Amino acid sequence: MLNEAIESSKKGSKNIFISIEMNQIQCFQRIIAKIAGIDSGKLQQPKNMTATDWTKLRQAATDIVELLDGKLWIIEVTELNNQRMRRIIQEYKKKHDIDSVYVDYVQIMSTDKGNKPELESDYANISEGIRKTAKAENVSITVGSQLSRSIEGREDKRPKMSDLRNSGAFEQDAARVVGLYRDEYYNPETTEEPGILEYIILKNRFGASNTSVKFKYNIHQQDIFPRE
Repeated sequence: MLNEAIESSKKGSKNIFISIEMNQIQCFQRIIAKIAGIDSGKLQQPKNMTATDWTKLRQAATDIVELLDGKLWIIEVTELNNQRMRRIIQEYKKKHDIDSVYVDYVQIMSTDKGNKPELESDYANISEGIRKTAKAENVSITVGSQLSRSIEGREDKRPKMSDLRNSGAFEQDAARVVGLYRDEYYNPETTEEPGILEYIILKNRFGASNTSVKFKYNIHQQDIFPRE
């Protein structure tokens, strides 16, 4: 999802990425790995960096400053409910006229009372709040979601709508639902589709659904590429 936010910003959209799970350093490490084209492991162990890597890193520093200067904002929070999310969006909408919001991820959002969601009604309220905020503030809101463990019991591990954890309200309120699948995650020795990320459109209120697109994926650089 951070990858999508970066690509959107590179094309000129103004986006905020609200991270509940990762801290800012982790987010920036992923951004650097993607922009520089350097494996994230090397960034954590600089002694393994080559002269070519350092050259790429210096160029990436310039590119990242340009990217983060008025196009992408990384916001780290420890807790997030609908009320706080709306305040953040309103602030950045007023100051920067943002286009899109990315939230990582919905199952660790809080209820409006600040509690951990447990009941189906808690998740329904979160989902409804996201939908209403997107409409009221005229922004696109993309939220990450965990999958239920039932997927592990199937032969075909490609995600379905019903695999969304606490899925009922999200299925109903979302304009678009996308599932991601990497065959080598479940089959490390796969020779059929190594390095391929399958982008599965499970729901699309404004277009075709039940379709998929395949991309090349470099997990170490957090990057995707058109498939040749």
